[in-house]
Amino acid sequence: MGNAARGLDRSCPRAEQAVLVNMGRTEEEASALRTFDGGAIAVRLLNATDRPVSMAINLQPTPVCKPAESERRTELAAGKEASVTFPVVRQGFQTNGVFGIPFVATVNGCAALAGESSVNLLNQSRWWGGRKIKSAEPAMGGDAPPDDGSDKTEMLAVLESRAPEGMPDGFFKLARPPEGWKSCEAYATAVPLQDLGGLPTRGSGAMAGTRLFAPAEREVKLKVSPKEVGGDILRVWINEKVVFDSRPGEGLSGKPFLLRAGMHTMAVSWRAGSGPSAAQGVNLLFVDGKTGAPVTDLIFDMEGK
Repeated sequence: MGNAARGLDRSCPRAEQAVLVNMGRTEEEASALRTFDGGAIAVRLLNATDRPVSMAINLQPTPVCKPAESERRTELAAGKEASVTFPVVRQGFQTNGVFGIPFVATVNGCAALAGESSVNLLNQSRWWGGRKIKSAEPAMGGDAPPDDGSDKTEMLAVLESRAPEGMPDGFFKLARPPEGWKSCEAYATAVPLQDLGGLPTRGSGAMAGTRLFAPAEREVKLKVSPKEVGGDILRVWINEKVVFDSRPGEGLSGKPFLLRAGMHTMAVSWRAGSGPSAAQGVNLLFVDGKTGAPVTDLIFDMEGK
């Protein structure tokens, strides 16, 4: 990955063939592409001839990422280096890691030179999360136990009966996290509830919310891990409608639903059901409702518009 490409076309003048494409590109120099704000794919060029050259560079189709443009043309002076960039808009990626993006470069209309440029995909999600710590109930009718000194970072006081439960009023219209909440980043399919702290009493809960952008309408199924959480309760809402509930008998797991193109709201909560608990990291997997193929082009970004 990242090797320079050379070409030799007998029909072209010798001087026009001494052009190096993506010279010196290594995985350590890979272009970083971040889900939230995209980036650019860079192709490095060196004209080692004694005359200027005209070049056309075409990125080849790949499921790894989708650039905003796939063709660039440039004029390169004799003996000069240049870097041609292809913008990549914010988007969901299939995975994280370094990959090669293939391309072909045509010099002065001669046969194409094949090469590839390394990109580092940073597939991420961004959530706002917080906790609500419920006061311990008195034991055997006595006084409530004294404060145990645990972290009391709390959600804003809200009615628990509204949907989603424990979400501050107007949450998805706020410009910054509400008091007591924080911004958390994670792998794109992960919900970082474990970053919010422990749940010291029964009824205490951790919740995270994000904006979910779907580029196309499709019927999907949501798979959640862990599916069972013992005596605790794990729930997921999309547009204030419950699409997953870990409690037996709810019948929501694996049920297909329509995810329209555009922006949606999403919330995930973990509530301690029987005593002290620790909200765990939750993984979400959307799959096509008909084929079961993973849906990887979704963007989870609470601060995205």
